[in-house]
Amino acid sequence: MAFTLRDVLVSPKEKPRLSPRFFRSIKRHCRVILRIIE
Repeated sequence: MAFTLRDVLVSPKEKPRLSPRFFRSIKRHCRVILRIIE
């Protein structure tokens, strides 16, 4: 993924259009990552 934590925290202010879908995708990726780690 090209997105970093900075993009995650800054995106809502700079890119309000992408934030909803963006955060949804991040949640999905986080779940997958957690499954892999566990």
